[in-house]
Amino acid sequence: LPRRGICRLMPNGEVDMNFNPGLGVQGAVHSIAVSEKEGLIYIGGVFIYVDGKVSPYLARLNPEGSFDPTFSSRLTPAPD
Repeated sequence: LPRRGICRLMPNGEVDMNFNPGLGVQGAVHSIAVSEKEGLIYIGGVFIYVDGKVSPYLARLNPEGSFDPTFSSRLTPAPD
């Protein structure tokens, strides 16, 4: 199944169709961490946009995969 940069797998290896990252991640995700208490998903990697919103290198997703705009990493892209 096509996914844009990130998906969640079920214990049997199938894609979790309830996990919806919207427009996805434009770039590479290198690290993923999930908070046990809230189920929030932290992703880190070489990207600037997550679900069409600027969130360079680090972002937080809600448990169902949507981008969490309340999280700010304060990281900025390096100038060209």
